[in-house]
Amino acid sequence: MSSYPKFQTKAEIEAEINMFAKRAVKRAARAMAREDIDIDDLEATEVYDIARDHAYDVLVACVGGDVLVDILLGEVADEACERLLRGDF
Repeated sequence: MSSYPKFQTKAEIEAEINMFAKRAVKRAARAMAREDIDIDDLEATEVYDIARDHAYDVLVACVGGDVLVDILLGEVADEACERLLRGDF
C-alpha cells in the first residue's frame, strides 16, 4: 500500500500531473541531449514513448509501484509529450 497522500480535489490531481510531467520532461530532455537526439528528427510516436518511459520512472520513484502509477501514467505521459513537442523543457 502506498503512503502517497490521497487527492481531495480535481485541482490537486491536475497539479500533481503537471508536476510529474515537468519532472519527466526534464529527465527526457537530459537523456536526449546526452544521446544527441534531436526531437525534430523523431516521429510523434517515438516522442510519446520517450515521454511515457520517463513519466513511468518519475511516478514509480515518487509514488511507488502501486495502482496510483497505473492511474496517473496516461495523463502524465500525455502532458509530458505535449511539453516535449512544444519545447517546454
